[in-house]
Amino acid sequence: MCCFGFCYSCVSFSFFLSLSLALCVPATASVGAVNLITTACSAYLVDIMGRKVLLQVGTICMTVALGCLSLVLLSLNSAPTAQGVLAVLAVLLYVIGYAVGLGAVCWVVLSEIMSQRLRSKAFGLFVSINWGINLVIGLLTLLAIDGLGGTKDSMDDDEKDDAQKKGRTCVMHAMRYDTH
Repeated sequence: MCCFGFCYSCVSFSFFLSLSLALCVPATASVGAVNLITTACSAYLVDIMGRKVLLQVGTICMTVALGCLSLVLLSLNSAPTAQGVLAVLAVLLYVIGYAVGLGAVCWVVLSEIMSQRLRSKAFGLFVSINWGINLVIGLLTLLAIDGLGGTKDSMDDDEKDDAQKKGRTCVMHAMRYDTH
């Protein structure tokens, strides 16, 4: 858990730092705070609203957030402060959607489909797979952004920034299609 939290914080901090956002630490902390609050709320809402509604709302919210993030990263190059603020808001919207939908509801469904006899062993396997994949994603995201950005040593700083922003957009689109 500590390793993933560290990787997740490094990735979000590096992402916010690459947007030339002056307040990287508060932006990164806000992601964690929003995730904690929304997860607590979704644990309460799953019994009231039901799994299907939460999954639909969460998936729609995540899709809208990734679409907005892609537009912001591709279009607001002349206003880096506005771009940074809107990118943070889009990331926070994505975190809210994930915490409400796929982040919380999958564990409820898994507990319902497993028999009582196998539940503890199955959950151990599910959690191990989940954390292992999260670790790999956390370690490889920045490499994917750099690789998809297509930066070269001969580029000036503005060209490198534009290429890296396009790389982040490609990764965000891939994440959007991966969640469906």
